[in-house]
Amino acid sequence: MITSIERIVEEYHEKKIDIDTLYNHVLSIIEVCDDDQIRRKYIFSLNKIIPLLPKIKRSSLLEYLEQLLLSEINPAIKITTISVLQSWTKNKLLNPLKWMLQHETNYECLVSIIKSLACLESTISKKILLKELKKIRKKVFMDEKKQIKNIKYRQELKKLFENKTIYALTPEKLADILINYHTIKILKEKFFSVYYELEKGCVIELDLSDVEYEVRGWKPEFKNNIKSLLEIPGLENLKYLRRLDLSNNQIQSIKELLPLKNLTHLYLGNNQLQDKANIKWINKMENLRYLEIIGNKIADKKYIHEFNPNMEILIKRTNVPTFS
Repeated sequence: MITSIERIVEEYHEKKIDIDTLYNHVLSIIEVCDDDQIRRKYIFSLNKIIPLLPKIKRSSLLEYLEQLLLSEINPAIKITTISVLQSWTKNKLLNPLKWMLQHETNYECLVSIIKSLACLESTISKKILLKELKKIRKKVFMDEKKQIKNIKYRQELKKLFENKTIYALTPEKLADILINYHTIKILKEKFFSVYYELEKGCVIELDLSDVEYEVRGWKPEFKNNIKSLLEIPGLENLKYLRRLDLSNNQIQSIKELLPLKNLTHLYLGNNQLQDKANIKWINKMENLRYLEIIGNKIADKKYIHEFNPNMEILIKRTNVPTFS
């Protein structure tokens, strides 16, 4: 039976074990445990243990974590390891992150790597991010195997590099562009028919409405059939998004849209929004100015007074603004 991390730390503070025992116990669990959730918990706990270690042991542990970062297969373990290293050794994190950026394929891991590079705020980290964007500019396909073309990002990045505005951007903004690119890539891989518009490299409009007619003749798995916003990978990372079309799906809750602070236009027609809690979530979207909720139970006229009065709300079919 594995002793909980809380208990082993408590035993150290109670002076029942020494620092070497604590250190060796934690490392042994990380190395041999088959349960990745437990391993993640122990890795995260190192934030509390590292300050207790003498300088030599601390240095040894951080080097061990750097090696773990490069050898680990589980994406969740990698992300947790990055977070610990970022807290304790930013200077040594640059080379592992640079290597991982070239070899990592998991979306969540890539986002974590890119965000960590931006946090380093060094000349070298900025050069790494710029180099990655230059590579994307040259890519004909986002996904060569699936023949997903990279037309819009090539055009957008060509413009940003040619007018040299991209060189004035902060590492954080460069990271945003990279994360937006990888988010669109994974959305294209999952839903195939995804429509979007860019502004300064970031997605400002996204259409994930039902594409049954657009993909007629294609494989049926290309049809959008979204039941939950949790099925849309990386949606929360599109923080510059202003227009979002999720019409003709089976969505029941829009709570996950709250992180999208810049949304001004939201199209939710013909979903399954029945719970009045959705009205509360909608009203929390401070910049939302236009809402389409045709074909949902919350579109009943008896609820209209509960919506933010500053919004234009479409509850029945009239002349609908086109989604550009």
